[in-house]
Amino acid sequence: MSNYLIFLDLETTGLDPRRDQILEVAAIVVDTETWEESSPLHAVIKHDLSSLHMVDFVRDMHTRTGLLAELEHGRPWSDVQEELARLFDLYPRARLAGRNVGTFDRAFIEAKAGLITAPLSHQNFDVSTLLNARTWFADFADPLPAFEGTQHRALDDVRNDIEIVLFIANEMGTRL
Repeated sequence: MSNYLIFLDLETTGLDPRRDQILEVAAIVVDTETWEESSPLHAVIKHDLSSLHMVDFVRDMHTRTGLLAELEHGRPWSDVQEELARLFDLYPRARLAGRNVGTFDRAFIEAKAGLITAPLSHQNFDVSTLLNARTWFADFADPLPAFEGTQHRALDDVRNDIEIVLFIANEMGTRL
């Protein structure tokens, strides 16, 4: 297995990878031996706002965060897809990491960009499971500080997930 985790987060117009669109992508590679970060990627995807279908809750959330205002100046999806493919090729067998990364983010990437995830491990590192552990193991729950919840901006959420995993790994005295 690779020593690398690729923390990934997407912001989208909804929950259905077949119908909804990717609005923002962020990825940071972390070496689990040294916890050094490398190869950061962050992109807002160019969209015509009038052509996007979103329920009111999602539209309000992305308006509040400022993401919708950035879409007209975003990058074409094809450019971001190529950059993601190069990143994944650089770290063969790396695991994708993030909250619900296996069932949400990876599913969106594969629906929109085909098999660009093929070089990666089939295993995912789900940060949500670590957060849920607080309710499963009383001894494990107490030392966790209150981490900020999702900000619904991809780069902020990736950085938050890295902070959570690093804290838990340090508390457990282990490396991943």
